[in-house]
Amino acid sequence: MNLQQTEYSAGQHLENLYENVFEEVYPQIKTQKTGVLSTVIHFLIRVGESENELAQAEEICRKFKLDRKTSLNDDLSISLDTHRSRISK
Repeated sequence: MNLQQTEYSAGQHLENLYENVFEEVYPQIKTQKTGVLSTVIHFLIRVGESENELAQAEEICRKFKLDRKTSLNDDLSISLDTHRSRISK
């Protein structure tokens, strides 16, 4: 088995997945000044739009105090804080 090829394939798959999600999400948020992170969370979790999935999105938003009025700066701050806390673990 060629390990380099496997790593490239996994990385390429992740890159393709990221691009596909970005292409679907970005048009919905590109003009938003508030609630961007909330919109993205709802979009990503809304796979089948079941009550459970919508409740999951709402729980995440409540946990991080996100709503449609949250400023873009607050969204970025929350994202950075969450990222930093995951890295430090």
